[in-house]
Amino acid sequence: LKREIVATALTNAVINRTGPATPLAIAEETGRTSADIALAFRGVEQAFGLAHIWQSLEALDGKISGRLYLALEQELKRVLVYEVRQVASGLGSAKSFDASIAALTSCVDALRASLGSVATDRMKADSGRRIEALVRDGVPDHVAAAIVSLGLIADAPLINQLAASSRTDVERAAAAFFQVGERLQLDVLRSRAGGLSLTDPFDRMAVNTAMSQLAKAQASFARSALTTRDAGSTADWIERQR
Repeated sequence: LKREIVATALTNAVINRTGPATPLAIAEETGRTSADIALAFRGVEQAFGLAHIWQSLEALDGKISGRLYLALEQELKRVLVYEVRQVASGLGSAKSFDASIAALTSCVDALRASLGSVATDRMKADSGRRIEALVRDGVPDHVAAAIVSLGLIADAPLINQLAASSRTDVERAAAAFFQVGERLQLDVLRSRAGGLSLTDPFDRMAVNTAMSQLAKAQASFARSALTTRDAGSTADWIERQR
């Protein structure tokens, strides 16, 4: 009975946070089972501390405008679904999954602690303006910062893999990843693709696939910048590719 209760609670949490059709769509996109998607959901929730962020947002219900509340709710959902898709794609055995989530949690913590030094100037300026706007609209500064920073570290699974494959630390890998994204405008392309309003599930699947390929290309370029002999800085490496 205990297992059935836990399974029911997890199923309800997945559906409540992502929507009734999303888990099936992710399963189809990634070739994973519904159970795999639920496992990925729980791992992402743990690694990113999403339960606390959701609770902080829900505490603002009735205290900020309904339109803003729904917009922030949708923003958290988009990040959650993006993370679940990434984690589900790399699922291994239960033992390796536990180790992967522990490593991802460590990566997320490192990114949050170092955003001020690894994010590009444009990223910091944009996020600063966004936080100020949310605070003006009644969102507490710590909640605004948590939501905005969540979007900045959404590629933590890729950055974690990049650090491991490049044999470097998370901070250096993140800095290279962010610089490549900005200089090649891959971050702009991905943002615009993610903001498309699509009703056809096959169109959304195609866009999700394209976003995933762009993110992987960004990580691949960053890996080359980090591992090429005598590459110098990431900016130097990018200039030499022109």
